[in-house]
Amino acid sequence: MSRERPNRTPELVRPLFRRFSDVLPGPALAIYNRIPQEMQLDLENGLNRVPRMGGVIRQNFPVPPHFHESDHDHVFEFIVINNEFFQNYPELRPFVDFDTEVPLMGPIHDVGEINPAIKDVPTIDRTPEEERRKLLEPFAGRLILARIPDLDLRADALGLYNRFLADEPWDLNVQMAHLIDKIQGTTRNADVMFDT
Repeated sequence: MSRERPNRTPELVRPLFRRFSDVLPGPALAIYNRIPQEMQLDLENGLNRVPRMGGVIRQNFPVPPHFHESDHDHVFEFIVINNEFFQNYPELRPFVDFDTEVPLMGPIHDVGEINPAIKDVPTIDRTPEEERRKLLEPFAGRLILARIPDLDLRADALGLYNRFLADEPWDLNVQMAHLIDKIQGTTRNADVMFDT
């Protein structure tokens, strides 16, 4: 007897074929590598277990059943887009740190979603329960980042996370990170959804 749950995103967890270290710019990679290897794998595997696209599925966009995107995929593409901005828009380099701060906001900004009680919450049409979960995400994120053993690195990671959450209009690195987050969440998957 089948016990399928309707309207539920499939919980597929694929092995990590791509690592953030494959695409992080050199200065960001040097900082990321100060995190112990085991913790890096915990972070990347944790993000890999978080399915995305719930809001898109809820809005009945034509997402093929075989398509799966995790938070890990999202962050990997976030870093790739950061690198594309660095290459294609040299006039932004004096104002935006594409080498360290912006790419490191990729792995950090959704870290709270690793907590199974939080998960990825759709950006629109949230239920009251989803709204409650979203409010708890920053606390979960800070608890995860507080596990970084290097005290200076922990303080830097928490500072970057808090800046991303504050979303101040004068903080150009944060604004660029939010822009990349939105670009990846929309344009990168449009060809899949619309079969172009």
